[in-house]
Amino acid sequence: MDSFDDTRTKIVFEVDIYPIIGDVINNCIVTLKDYFNIDKWQINQPIILSDVTSCILQIRGVQSVVGFQQVSF
Repeated sequence: MDSFDDTRTKIVFEVDIYPIIGDVINNCIVTLKDYFNIDKWQINQPIILSDVTSCILQIRGVQSVVGFQQVSF
C-alpha cells in the first residue's frame, strides 16, 4: 500500500506492477500529485474516484489497481 496526501485528502492505493518496469510506484505518486495540483481544480469540484483510478492505470508498468481509498480529514 502506498499513498499520496495533500492538506485535506489522502489517497491510499495498491497496484500490481509488471516486474521489469522501473520506478512505477514513484511514477504513480508523481502522477497523482500532478492530477491533484490545486491549480487544476475549482472550489467544491468533486473527486471522481473512477477518474483517479483511470489515471493510475495509464501509468506505464501498472498492471491493475488492487486497492484504492480516499480518506478526507
